[in-house]
Amino acid sequence: MIFLILLVLWYSYQVVIAGKGLLIGSRRFKFLVIAGIFVSILLGEAIAYWCIRKRPVQKKLVWLHIISLLLAIVIVPVLYATFIYFWPELLPQESYEQWRAYLFNLKNILSLFFLVMGHGCFVTMLVKVFAQRRKEPIIVQDTGILDDYADKFD
Repeated sequence: MIFLILLVLWYSYQVVIAGKGLLIGSRRFKFLVIAGIFVSILLGEAIAYWCIRKRPVQKKLVWLHIISLLLAIVIVPVLYATFIYFWPELLPQESYEQWRAYLFNLKNILSLFFLVMGHGCFVTMLVKVFAQRRKEPIIVQDTGILDDYADKFD
């Protein structure tokens, strides 16, 4: 929960920074729209977790959701940036451009895979939580009104 809130705050900060010098049709506007949608999705997930906090939840699905979001949003882009930064010294210029395009596609595919997997776990967890019915204990009240009458026939 804290991770999701911090992530929402960080993306909100990025949206505010990206909004400076905003022109409709520009790349900044597109980034602002995409980041705004992303922030609203993360905020919705945080609110959903807040609403179901007292219900029995499968912790495995929650952890899969959080770890896959961490991989998709933080770790995969950081690894991509690290490879792009350090690989120009290791490869010749011609193959560097090919590898850069390959790594860019790999980063996008991995991020999309982890996002789909994480949100699949989130939706599965929500379905399981809301499908569970709270079982009310059956209370049998034995008042003993007919006990004297029943004892006469034994």
